[in-house]
Amino acid sequence: MATWQVTLSSDGRNALFPSEASRNAAVRALARAAAPHLALFCITDSTVHLVIQSNTARSGSIGRAVLLGLRPLTQQPLAPATRRRLEDRDHLAWLTRHLLAVPSQAPLPCHPALWSGSCLLDLAGARSMGAPTLLLSRLLPDFELQGAFMDAGLSEAPLQPVTDRQLLMAGPGRLLHAATVALAADPALDGRATPVVAARQAIAQLGQRAGLPTRTLADALGLTTHGVRRLQLLPANGAAQAAVRRYLALEERVIQRALAAS
Repeated sequence: MATWQVTLSSDGRNALFPSEASRNAAVRALARAAAPHLALFCITDSTVHLVIQSNTARSGSIGRAVLLGLRPLTQQPLAPATRRRLEDRDHLAWLTRHLLAVPSQAPLPCHPALWSGSCLLDLAGARSMGAPTLLLSRLLPDFELQGAFMDAGLSEAPLQPVTDRQLLMAGPGRLLHAATVALAADPALDGRATPVVAARQAIAQLGQRAGLPTRTLADALGLTTHGVRRLQLLPANGAAQAAVRRYLALEERVIQRALAAS
């Protein structure tokens, strides 16, 4: 099998996925359409880049599946996917570094390392969508996450999930935001979609572990205290909770970098 760069573009006049909710939906659609062939991806204002491993015929099918999955999620016209076969591992290494650096080159509403359109979150274990793990580590065994952190202006130290005490210090607002990004859920937490339910459950259970009052969690989630307690009694989703903890750890690294620079 070969490695391919697949690109989908709009006319560039307006952002394809301007909100957190639309980007989270786009990331889920991309993962559904391209898994288990997906190695990495990046969503910018006008372009969606992905790298897949596949034979020639299948690479075209994946590009069409991604296009069909993304078109209903944006008001902007999307051109048919283009694809280019990567020459070798050095080409993949260059492209990986380039795509991970793309968010740093654009004006964003958040730090580039926290951009929900980047697969840096997935590579760092700070997002979990129930899809197969990205193939990058298999295709590029020498890839080092620390280098990506350094390129984003952050410490190269290994990312450690936050502790229960750090969860308590973060508070319900940051916990809620972390869960919606880490599980690619609608930030409003409306409805009964699987990512929304998973995010609510993670917030309720992690909040309980941290010692946040049930009433506080209920207010944050827009639920009754009985509803929160029901979520807390469900079997824990370890992968989801780990992703939320690692997202908060990455967010804390960004905060500390900003404080050090001020």
